[in-house]
Amino acid sequence: PPESPASDAPRKRPVDWLLRQCVSGFTLLDFGGDTALPPALRDSIAVAHLDCDGVLARRYDAPPRTAYLLRPDRHVAARWRKPDGAAIAAAYVRALCRAA
Repeated sequence: PPESPASDAPRKRPVDWLLRQCVSGFTLLDFGGDTALPPALRDSIAVAHLDCDGVLARRYDAPPRTAYLLRPDRHVAARWRKPDGAAIAAAYVRALCRAA
């Protein structure tokens, strides 16, 4: 849920642990949906394209098209089953305002 610490788990591709790859800034965890970021956010949010099976997907309860926005402190800013660019932008702005 939002405001919770992000869970760590192994990734299949590349083989590594998820949170070790989320080193700075905001990260969008995209579980198989090829979520498109709004152009204005492409330099502000890194996108991790993830498989919808395995430990990571189970830990995040992530069927295809699920997405999570992680804050730089590795807490969940928002979660969607079928995200769109406007929802991602709104969550990003909301997270920035809370951090200020």
